[in-house]
Amino acid sequence: MRTRPLSLTAIEAEPFFRTPLVNITEDENDFNILTEMPGLEKKDIEILVHERNLEIKGDVKEEKKEEKKGDLVRREFRSTSYYRCFSLPENVDEDAIEANLDKGILKIKIPKKDIKKKEKKEIKIN
Repeated sequence: MRTRPLSLTAIEAEPFFRTPLVNITEDENDFNILTEMPGLEKKDIEILVHERNLEIKGDVKEEKKEEKKGDLVRREFRSTSYYRCFSLPENVDEDAIEANLDKGILKIKIPKKDIKKKEKKEIKIN
């Protein structure tokens, strides 16, 4: 979180962090997350599952162009980091999660698993 006004120097020194937009759907067998990741490749994205959380991280740094005119140098570049975290319900199979990246959209399929409900058990009083 930024707590100070941004100057041109601050903008150049700090990458821009953003929360990617998502569409989440659920059907009988799966949860499906579609996340925007424009300009990123597979190598730029990290997906982690721990303590029933799903974390999506992405980082892209791209140099676009450089122009020189006398002593003036102009550079245009993009540096963006993406981060999103989701709490997973108990009924997901963390070991079977699949991800696919296609045209800047990250698709994550989170299969559900059956959770057997425990039957009531009567405890005898001694």
